[in-house]
Amino acid sequence: AGLPLIDEYRLWVAFEVLTAEPFSFSLEDLVGFYGEMLAHLDTWAKDLQAVLPLELRNQRKWALPSEEELHLHLAQIAVAVLGRWLRTAEGGEDFGRVWHRSEGLLAGLTLRLNSLQSAGSRRLLPEVLRLERVGRAMSLTEKSVLAPRSGRLFRQVT
Repeated sequence: AGLPLIDEYRLWVAFEVLTAEPFSFSLEDLVGFYGEMLAHLDTWAKDLQAVLPLELRNQRKWALPSEEELHLHLAQIAVAVLGRWLRTAEGGEDFGRVWHRSEGLLAGLTLRLNSLQSAGSRRLLPEVLRLERVGRAMSLTEKSVLAPRSGRLFRQVT
C-alpha cells in the first residue's frame, strides 16, 4: 500500500531519547516541544548553521538541510507525536490545555504544508487534517459544566 506516511526511524529521538532520563518528557511535553521547535524554526536553524564549522558548511558531500526540509522532518515527527497523544489522551483539564496548543500547531502545519508543495508535504497534509478533526471531535464530546448550587465541576459527556 505504498510508502509509510512517516518513517519510524525518524521517531527515535522523540520516543526513545526524550521520553527517557534525564529528559523524561511525557507525550504532552513532546507535543509542546515539537510545537515550539516548529514555531521558532527560522531562528534556531539559522543560529545552528552559524555555529557549525566553516569546513562542514562548505563540504559538498554533506549539505545542510534546507529550512523546508527541516520543517517537513519536524512536521512528520509532530504528526506522529500528536497521533500517539490523541490515541492515549483522556479528557479533562490536561486534555483541554494540550489540545488548545495542538490546534495552533495543526493550523500552522496546514498552512506551511500547503505552501511547501513537495511530495512529502502533500502526503502529510491529509494526516494533519485528520488529526485536527479527531482532536476537535474529542474536545467537543467532553464539556465541563459547573453544577449550579454546589460549585463543583462535573464532566458532561455528549
